[in-house]
Amino acid sequence: MENKLEAFWVHAINAARLDPDTAFSGQKELTALCPVAFAGGDTEAEADDFLEAVVSGKKKVFCSYIPSYEMEGVPYPERGDMAILCDGRGNPRALLVNECSEKIPFQEITEEIARAAGEESLASWQEKYRKIFRAECERQGREFSEKDSVLIEHIKAIYVA
Repeated sequence: MENKLEAFWVHAINAARLDPDTAFSGQKELTALCPVAFAGGDTEAEADDFLEAVVSGKKKVFCSYIPSYEMEGVPYPERGDMAILCDGRGNPRALLVNECSEKIPFQEITEEIARAAGEESLASWQEKYRKIFRAECERQGREFSEKDSVLIEHIKAIYVA
């Protein structure tokens, strides 16, 4: 798998016309640091659907629960961060870039954000993410609150294989 990611990364750098000599996250050379790779969903089919939604432009934002970053001591994704999105079989398929991030309380998420997240409506977004965030909180031994903030990452696919 690691060789697939490295090959994808090198090809994506060239195809997306990124400057391979640019420092990135403290590295001396862009090619030295392959971004994190992930697949969306818990099953092969869910990962494939997630990939299709991102690549087609239906899903333009990722939503994550701010207290989880704080509890785990993980830095928030920032503008310019890149990631590799894989299909359900773990094959790297798209290079994504974070165009900007914003923190919004769960209860203030708008219809516009819900649709940018690939949902049909604000109600469907709320139902889906209440379930996701409650399960996340349960695993961490704490309570979910709709007053807590959600990190909204505006993403763009800059290369698709």
